[in-house]
Amino acid sequence: YTSPYYKDYPVEYDPEKARKLAREVLGGQRCEVVYCINGGEPLQKGEAELIAYWLQSIGLDVTIQSLEYATMARQMRRGDYDIARVQQGLPNGDPYSIFYTFMMPDGSRNKISCLAYQNHEVAALLQEAKHCTDENKRRAIYDRLQLISIEDQPVVPLFNDRSIVAYSKRLKNYDALVYGVNLAEIELID
Repeated sequence: YTSPYYKDYPVEYDPEKARKLAREVLGGQRCEVVYCINGGEPLQKGEAELIAYWLQSIGLDVTIQSLEYATMARQMRRGDYDIARVQQGLPNGDPYSIFYTFMMPDGSRNKISCLAYQNHEVAALLQEAKHCTDENKRRAIYDRLQLISIEDQPVVPLFNDRSIVAYSKRLKNYDALVYGVNLAEIELID
């Protein structure tokens, strides 16, 4: 949402359609899946339990593996998981880096997470975006990449975090950033 190229795509919530699609894919059988989470992030366990509950209703029996992050990363590099919860920020306002990271065959998250995502149109669009200076053309490229990511879903974003901040004139060294506030530098002025 902080990128000038951001477009909001509403998520379709249709549990009955999800159950129907799962029955088609699973042939009416239940399937066991491993969901890896970072044990060092306390909120991920509750989040994973809620997702496991939802997935149960469509025929997926989820085993949550709470792992130390380095262990989880090794397991993901081997492709020894079904679902994994990782966090990714957008380092700048240009979405090129996030699309490249997840959607290019040599993108770091694509490789280390064993996503094995490959799409020739995406590769061509990213190559074009890399050298494109025309703002309207860049917007069209990123619009298309967003649509492809929604259709192909190499990853499924859970949320788009927003930091809420408040300000008082009694604060010194206050600098609200996209990713929150640096509390270590803030001082209260009497």
